[in-house]
Amino acid sequence: MRTFTLLFLSLIFSIGLSAQFLYIESPASVEGTYTYGTADFGETNLLDTIWCGELSLVDPANGCDPITTDLTGKIAIVDREICNFSIKAYNAQLQGAIAVIIANNLANDGAPGMASGTNGELVTVPV
Repeated sequence: MRTFTLLFLSLIFSIGLSAQFLYIESPASVEGTYTYGTADFGETNLLDTIWCGELSLVDPANGCDPITTDLTGKIAIVDREICNFSIKAYNAQLQGAIAVIIANNLANDGAPGMASGTNGELVTVPV
């Protein structure tokens, strides 16, 4: 399993364009600004918030089954795949994640809408 250290992760909202951006400062291999969507479950009040923490890939990568990675105090990175988004987020939360990033595996697909699913009401971290 690979773990990335994140020095600075901020969610920036552009008021004029209504666009949402995620900025990753480190490591250089993923440094940059990304557009993102938010789930309609979990912590959804992200305005004026800066989330900082170590990024950690999860095992299993899709998060559909119970995650075995210790995510205590970390931001989980979960692959977008077969199960609903709230199951992925809830499984990461159970392992101690402070936030969850669901990475889109479809090139040029944009940020998907993430509706609440089976465990949506149990998720309390930002997704």
